[in-house]
Amino acid sequence: MSTDTTSRSHYDVVVVGGGHNGLVAAAYLARAGLSTLVLERLDHTGGAAISAQAFPGHPVRLSRYSYLVSVMPDALMADLDLDVTLTSRRTASYTPTLRDGVPGGLFVQRPERRRTAESFASLTGGEEEYAAWQRFYGELEQMAGVLAPTFLSPLPTERDLQAQVGETIWRDVVERPLGEAVERRFRDDTVRARVLGIGEGFLAEPWWCRTLVLSAERTARRDGIVRVGVAARHLRRPGPRQAMLDAVDLALLHASAPTVYAWQRHRPALTDAA
Repeated sequence: MSTDTTSRSHYDVVVVGGGHNGLVAAAYLARAGLSTLVLERLDHTGGAAISAQAFPGHPVRLSRYSYLVSVMPDALMADLDLDVTLTSRRTASYTPTLRDGVPGGLFVQRPERRRTAESFASLTGGEEEYAAWQRFYGELEQMAGVLAPTFLSPLPTERDLQAQVGETIWRDVVERPLGEAVERRFRDDTVRARVLGIGEGFLAEPWWCRTLVLSAERTARRDGIVRVGVAARHLRRPGPRQAMLDAVDLALLHASAPTVYAWQRHRPALTDAA
């Protein structure tokens, strides 16, 4: 894109990319008195922080940034005088299931209330999985409370952060592949898929594909176990198909030994998520 700018041959700083990060950086650089040029190849700025029409023929616009906007510091919005009002939806997620021919699903509210507990119990046959869910996300909330205030501060050392966070959640999220923690903490495959954020309906999301590829590469590089699986019907979609191929290629690049994952005979195949 282009705008009417004063003709000049020199800028103190050139920011390549007019996404939300680039715009924030450019705003602070310009505020500091530096002449700043932002280059963007598209006909609009904003990157992931824009709304786009999701369904042809319907004027509904959805934000591509809605999953990440919660990490945007309030101090940053106030400092840049951004007129943004954030609201939280009442339904956090719903993951449909089909078990033994019976349709069902996992319903999670925000904030979680009685119906969430009932949905877990109905799906899993007990209270253990919801208790594990509450423990896990309670630990993540505590960790987020430590990390969030550092977003606008000089980068702390890993040792300083680790000292403020529980040993188990730090190991599960930072030091080891997240899949190991999910498999250890939870027993139900639908709950596991929901924790990992890969339930049905997410496969078409570009961020899901990127996350799959990056997670596979990171896990293989750390000599972890990379497990990837996808329902055959989803391979018709170019995004998930290419993401799966890229994930396998990166794992092999880091010397992973390929094998076929065998389901235990007493466990049903995973049909509720990829």
